[in-house]
Amino acid sequence: MLDKLDHGFHLVGGRETRYTVGPYAQREFVDLLLELNHERYAEEVAKGLHDKKKSARPKPVRTSKQSGNTPPPLF
Repeated sequence: MLDKLDHGFHLVGGRETRYTVGPYAQREFVDLLLELNHERYAEEVAKGLHDKKKSARPKPVRTSKQSGNTPPPLF
């Protein structure tokens, strides 16, 4: 799995250098998290938590009192 983490200073985000694991280890982490995400989603589907037939949650209705308390613009 992650035999070599390649700790050291690496370019992150194309702009800054940080002390972190190497690019290969980062890719492995993302792949493992994606796999786990798919497993969890499959479990939720099996439990019926993602039933497409159910209607979406209704959006909250704003009252005139709530809409009058908008913050001033920043610029």
